[in-house]
Amino acid sequence: MPRTCPVRQELAVWGQQQPGLPLLVETPGRTKAEAPRRWHGQSVRRQVEVEDSDGRVAQEELRCVVVHSSQLAQQQPQTSAAAPVKAAVAVADHRRCVHAQWCACLPDAEAAIAEYTGQGAGHRGRCPRPWRDHVVRYRIVADTRRTRRPRRGRPAKTAPPPLESGYRLAVEGEALANAEEGHGGTGLATTGSGESCTDAPILQA
Repeated sequence: MPRTCPVRQELAVWGQQQPGLPLLVETPGRTKAEAPRRWHGQSVRRQVEVEDSDGRVAQEELRCVVVHSSQLAQQQPQTSAAAPVKAAVAVADHRRCVHAQWCACLPDAEAAIAEYTGQGAGHRGRCPRPWRDHVVRYRIVADTRRTRRPRRGRPAKTAPPPLESGYRLAVEGEALANAEEGHGGTGLATTGSGESCTDAPILQA
């Protein structure tokens, strides 16, 4: 059983960074006005961990077909034209909620950032991506706030207001460019050799 998930994720990112991949499959659009659907890709070989039935793990070479689909890239702006606007509103709401949170000490502020970024206690595996259209960064800001007076009664006019020192979180969000190459990337793991089956039949299968 090959452990291919991290390798396919890495290759999907690698494929999106390439200036151009060869055309594997092209089909006409559903209508005359619709552009043809194209799948670009190529084979890449990587070393992966393979576990046998006895639990032994060894390194073996795996072939992956890295594919970018223009079909999925074309559907993205059609189905989510309002996504950037909704994402900007969501980031603004998130910024207000995070800024309203008060942390009494620095470890509490660091723990809050770890929780927001999916790196807190109990989180395993890949970090979640709650913001697909924005890059959200957190930083800790020292601040003070007014607190309740420890004693009842009217304070003296010259008495300073009671203050408490602590920390708040500042949030900065940057919108990502919605490029066509950013959608539809995947890696297809296969045990077929390049001599027995080329990339296009693997993609069609």
